[in-house]
Amino acid sequence: MLALSRPSEVVAAPERGRWWAQASKDHATEGRREGRWGPVGAANIERCLRIWPARFEASGIQRPEHATEVTAEMIATWTADPWGPGHYSRRPGRLAPGTAFQALWILRGFLRRHRCGVAEVPGLWRLKRGDATRRRWYDGPTVARLFDLAGSDRTRLALALTAWAGLRRAEACGIRVRDVNLDMWSPTVWVTRKGGRRQELPIARSVANAIRPFVGSDQDAKVYPKSYSAFGSDLVRLGRRAGLPGLSAHDLRRTFGRMLYYEKHADINTIRVLYGHASVAMTEYYIGASQDELRSTVRLLDRPLLEAK
Repeated sequence: MLALSRPSEVVAAPERGRWWAQASKDHATEGRREGRWGPVGAANIERCLRIWPARFEASGIQRPEHATEVTAEMIATWTADPWGPGHYSRRPGRLAPGTAFQALWILRGFLRRHRCGVAEVPGLWRLKRGDATRRRWYDGPTVARLFDLAGSDRTRLALALTAWAGLRRAEACGIRVRDVNLDMWSPTVWVTRKGGRRQELPIARSVANAIRPFVGSDQDAKVYPKSYSAFGSDLVRLGRRAGLPGLSAHDLRRTFGRMLYYEKHADINTIRVLYGHASVAMTEYYIGASQDELRSTVRLLDRPLLEAK
């Protein structure tokens, strides 16, 4: 079994009942102070972390009271079947697919902060896919209309980094001035992928132009000037103006791959590299390519019937 944390971090018994709640609050506060999320995001992350011990318990796993007590076996047991009703902000229980991914990501970051070795176990934190639901994307004309409606350079930047560069919200919010090369002929940006891996990506000139107003002399300044939660709020407000309620960074990131694959006929493996996916199968699933091709093939059976009428 893995060694989880430093032995010196073991907490005395009288303090155990209070440790997890206080550590959750400290984790959320630190992230807000560092600009990784705003007030709403910090509150949601603290709430998510507070309920994890009860969530383990509801899944038939012994309730942990400290990060040192979270084991690889506990995570493996929980990830084997995380689907079902419930939401981390309301009650312990099983989660819907999208919420399960988010809750697990938050827990992993929390354990990393407390140097828990379980957070670094390869493959442990992957959930089975479950059924794809509510996967939204938009076409090129819709994205062009969103750019026309974007009321500020900041909103245009959030839109460009997702719909035209295919970045996750966390990746976009983590870009600093030193990570950007705005050379006219070959602009690039360095992004930090999941797990901390760094990757240099080429970007379209239109993305470089959206970034340019936010690049000053301070090399450590973040390109997107607000918080993680403000990034999402900018896109939600834009979606309301466009009549697209619930517009999200993930919708636009998925749109990036769909436009490249279906409208520009880009190679699926190239799209995989731009997304930072580990396999082509993951990319096909993400943009719905495999399902679309299956539907198109099955619909071939309809043609003789329609022609016979």
